Amino acid sequence: ELGAALALKKPVFIVEGDWNQYARTNCFFFHPSIMRIRAFDIVLRILSRPRKLLILGAGRHGKDTLADILCREMNLTFSSSSHAANSLCVYPHLREKYGYQSEEECFQDRVNHREEWYDLICDYNREDRARLARGIMEKNDVYVGMRDLEELRASRPLFDLVIWVDASERINELDPSLHIPSKEADIFINNNDSLEDFERKISRYLFLIK
Repeated sequence: ELGAALALKKPVFIVEGDWNQYARTNCFFFHPSIMRIRAFDIVLRILSRPRKLLILGAGRHGKDTLADILCREMNLTFSSSSHAANSLCVYPHLREKYGYQSEEECFQDRVNHREEWYDLICDYNREDRARLARGIMEKNDVYVGMRDLEELRASRPLFDLVIWVDASERINELDPSLHIPSKEADIFINNNDSLEDFERKISRYLFLIK
């Protein structure tokens, strides 16, 4: 049945339990078109048309691409943690240290100072771990790029669905500023193939939630 659904280009979701469950012996289990979900109640949440989304994953794994497509197709708005934090708490602290002339220059250089950015965001959220997330979600439907586990757990009620994007087979680099494990997400999207394959998977997801 799983193979037939894939051949017919139907959306396929696998609810993951124990790593030793029988389904993992199925030759289609790791097919790139399949989306993996943490628990069955999340399927119900997907079918209920979630509107407040959090997209997680390491740097350059496709989070913004996913957000762009979802927002375009569902008429949503999104903001990344990097853009919001840059304006609120990063640029004011790093401007003189690195001689930045603008917020945009600071933002473009973030790849060289990810740990420093992480520490500044944690400090901004120190008294209220959901502070940054709440500020973003007051004006947006999608938040891209949260990196702290305590922040995620504190702000979880703000989101209908948490999505993880993974391209670790294509981008074999550690992201030391990411402190959230993939198991914290509700749904896992594989982005280890072509952009066309990634967009096809997103289309199948949209087929269910639009």
